[in-house]
Amino acid sequence: MLAGMTRERAFPVRSRVRHPRERTARARSLPWWAGPRHKPVQRVQRSRRSPEVNSAKPNGTLRVTTWNLQNGGLDRPMDIGGDSRLNGIIDRISAAGPQDVVFLQECRWGALSSRRLYETAAKLGMPGWGYLVPAPRFGCDLAVFVRQSDSFHVVQERHESGLTPWYHALLRVETTFRSATGQTHRIDLCGLHFAPSAPRIRGDEAEQFNLLGKVEVIAAGDFNARAIAELPFPGGLNLALPKIARKLDTTPAETIKTAGFADVGELAGDLTPTVGHDFSNGRAVPHRADRIYTNSKGVDVLDYSVLSGALDNGGRLSDHDGVTAHIRISG
Repeated sequence: MLAGMTRERAFPVRSRVRHPRERTARARSLPWWAGPRHKPVQRVQRSRRSPEVNSAKPNGTLRVTTWNLQNGGLDRPMDIGGDSRLNGIIDRISAAGPQDVVFLQECRWGALSSRRLYETAAKLGMPGWGYLVPAPRFGCDLAVFVRQSDSFHVVQERHESGLTPWYHALLRVETTFRSATGQTHRIDLCGLHFAPSAPRIRGDEAEQFNLLGKVEVIAAGDFNARAIAELPFPGGLNLALPKIARKLDTTPAETIKTAGFADVGELAGDLTPTVGHDFSNGRAVPHRADRIYTNSKGVDVLDYSVLSGALDNGGRLSDHDGVTAHIRISG
């Protein structure tokens, strides 16, 4: 039994690993808040005696979803209330079908981050295992929710926060998974949010896939630039505008492909853009910034779709659409 757990209940465990700059601040006898913003990894866990099991799920399949919340899905980032966008996103994720893995980016939940982590897990119907990894810049924390089953188990966390080259952070959870052929695989779940306006940093982040790819990985998130396979540009775009030009570089996507990863949307033949919806002013470019990758062999895409964030009143739940995929791993 883990420290801090009882047989009846598992409490959130606070990480003992501190950001290097926070350790420096403490060494100088400064209060914790005098150093750079840093929070421990937060978790939602059940007791190991009673894990959440979804035995009805077909062996060898996983439904994976990713969505960038835009400012935490709140009316104002770090705010206490105003979470109608967040709830709308959760509803649309849930409507896509029973989820096994849900990645979220821009979880800008501030002082209520732990509470919102628990609430989001419960609303998704995935109260068993959730992780929130702090991002040093702008509070754009990363989250993942995992539904354990008799063929899918969390083993350990392997996150990287406050470390180069990650502009925000690397969310990484090691799991074991039984494929459709009955083989047991180690699969690491990696949540990512690449640098928003820095192609060079995105290139460095993409290079890390050569290291991540030493094991089987499902990686998903906001890659903040075009994929290799995209729909043609709509007319009227000024591709020379710096804001647009920075999104046109496909080098990170090419690096990820060279590292042995397949773009699940491309495999499914669905090139629907996930960002750049308001391109009428010529200042945005539609593209598939939000993607799911895997290097697992023998992957079949059973279902794939882009989850629209559009509202009937003309507004949006987020400036990003979500992406969901139901995959079978037969290797």
